[in-house]
Amino acid sequence: MIIRDALDKIKGALLSVPRELFVGVIVVLVGTASFGLGRLSSQEIARTPVRILYPEGEGTEVASGGRGVATAAAAAALKPSGAVVASSKGTKYHFSWCPGAKSISEKNKISFESAALAESAGYTLAANCK
Repeated sequence: MIIRDALDKIKGALLSVPRELFVGVIVVLVGTASFGLGRLSSQEIARTPVRILYPEGEGTEVASGGRGVATAAAAAALKPSGAVVASSKGTKYHFSWCPGAKSISEKNKISFESAALAESAGYTLAANCK
């Protein structure tokens, strides 16, 4: 009964507040929230982009937009060039870092030097390898 009494007191207090004051408080709260969200979004835009520099003078630099999305040049630079693996019982190939590559048993695993060689052997890229 204590909770019901407390709820009744809260309802009574809210009903006794003049409607104009209640609307005014809501307007102030919405305005404050809007201002704060605007400030947050301007800080997000002003951030400097992420840059990845590769060592040993490879000359490859990958820059992303301010929101963490890599550009097309960055995606091409990050594409793996190492060996790919496939299952002798399947039709898909995986890069060595893909989760699907780890699930292929060693006795069924076939390795290729490149994705082009795997594709020329009739394999296609697995959907979970981007």
